[in-house]
Amino acid sequence: MKDFQLVIDHDALTNAHSRHYGTQQLKQALQTYQETNQNITLVMFDIDYFKKVNDTMGHDFGDKVLTDTVKIISQNIRQHDSLIRWGGDEFILLLPSLSQKALPSYLHLLNACIQEHAFVSTDKQSMTISISIGATQFLPDDASIDTLIKRADKALYKAKEIRNTYHIDEESFH
Repeated sequence: MKDFQLVIDHDALTNAHSRHYGTQQLKQALQTYQETNQNITLVMFDIDYFKKVNDTMGHDFGDKVLTDTVKIISQNIRQHDSLIRWGGDEFILLLPSLSQKALPSYLHLLNACIQEHAFVSTDKQSMTISISIGATQFLPDDASIDTLIKRADKALYKAKEIRNTYHIDEESFH
């Protein structure tokens, strides 16, 4: 049973937490927020021009970009943060107890650690990759995790207008 739970809770390719795990964690975070007002920052990011990476370098290299991205991000987040593969090249980070003041430098670090890494294919071709990031928090009238995810997605798309940057949802960080 324990092995089965590990399979359910982790993404097979990247070993990040699974969407199933992330959904459960978000629901628990919403409940905690509603009971205690203790907020959690939700960060959504994806790999810029990932389709182009797959189309030009192949899907094996695309898989390597995904797995390397998870390794790099995992090495640059706090131990109690959760990295979740939400789908395709889209990921979510759950950041409990991160101050609003610390958030911009935290997000900048995540951008920088990916941008500075040389992603190398099996035939020794190298490519730089960047990520775009959106961040939000729960609001008092959030009835479900869907509204939080939609705000994070909207912030992500604001960042994607520029690429290799982050956008923090002003509504939840006031």
